[in-house]
Amino acid sequence: MRLLLFFSLLIGTFSSNAQESNFIIKKVTVFDGEQVLEDMDVVVREGKIDAVLKSKKKNEKGLEVVEGKGKFLMPGLMNAHVHAWAPDQTKEAALAGVLTVFDMMGNPFSMQMNKNAAEKAQHASYFSAGFGATVPGGHGTQFGLEVPTIKSDEDIIPFVQARVDENVDYLKILYEPLMEALTPQQVNALIQEAHRQELLAVTHISFLENALEVAEFGGDGLVHSWFDKVASDEQIDQLAESGIWIVPTALVIKLYLPLTRKNFDVDVIDEEGLLENIRKMYQADILLLAGTDPPNAQINYGTDLYKELYLFRDAGLTPIDILKTATSNVAKAFQLDDRGLIQPGLRADLLLIDGNPLERIEDVEKIERIWKAGELVED
Repeated sequence: MRLLLFFSLLIGTFSSNAQESNFIIKKVTVFDGEQVLEDMDVVVREGKIDAVLKSKKKNEKGLEVVEGKGKFLMPGLMNAHVHAWAPDQTKEAALAGVLTVFDMMGNPFSMQMNKNAAEKAQHASYFSAGFGATVPGGHGTQFGLEVPTIKSDEDIIPFVQARVDENVDYLKILYEPLMEALTPQQVNALIQEAHRQELLAVTHISFLENALEVAEFGGDGLVHSWFDKVASDEQIDQLAESGIWIVPTALVIKLYLPLTRKNFDVDVIDEEGLLENIRKMYQADILLLAGTDPPNAQINYGTDLYKELYLFRDAGLTPIDILKTATSNVAKAFQLDDRGLIQPGLRADLLLIDGNPLERIEDVEKIERIWKAGELVED
């Protein structure tokens, strides 16, 4: 009882919401999530974008003026694959301009604590799958945490219903043959049941064969790329035609390639093969999302997302498409219509950068100000 009371008080400490300010950013270059607009004024009122218009000399009354000349404004970054167990991790994200994170395995307590923390500007907005769907001895069970598992086909509907009852934002499926694993039929059934419950179904895979199966089953997204081979053009076309989106998690795969090659008797590509797969996905117009899978490989929740963007550059993405992978693409994939773009009526999740990432992608590190829902993010 005392422990529950402590946790209740801890959750309550994150429940307040600070006041937003009303301001105008003057004469700034805007990447609105889709296109670049030069010499613009962006007005923010009550935590939302109020107007995006050609700059004019006259200022609107009652607005704080932020000088944007020579600077670059873009939507807040999003990380489409994290494992965040505590609010200090979502704070690390927000302070790096990563204003929305998508958790891919968590328990109801950590999920609720992070959602409550997200009411403060210093913590990233938080979406979660809760417990991922796996089998006894399967991936997700090896970390010392008690997790529900699917022991038979009869467990599938109750498992998905339990996640719905816990108010998850999407269903995570762990399809990992390197350990005990779900059968293809069970993966298919989980996807169909998620859709029946109006949840997106996102899937962990490591092998191209499994990626193709998930796409055939109608899965919505893959939260890793595969690392066993370079896909053929025909196989990439199959993925593209399915409409599935992919979070390649290039950084964590790159860091784990030597360990995987050492510990498992499976085919493993090299870094160039990893980048070639991403290049092929991009050329086939598969929707790509930036995600880093922290804390795996000691990846942090904030600035390491920039490294994922640099790997996308190495794979041949254009600068504007790189920025989309961490902004509008993520919002589109997770069907969020309140963020990812700088448009009137949307959340004022904004980064003001003293540089231009479209000319030099590393300038994404030169963040001068961060606003979450119109509130300045400060440590």
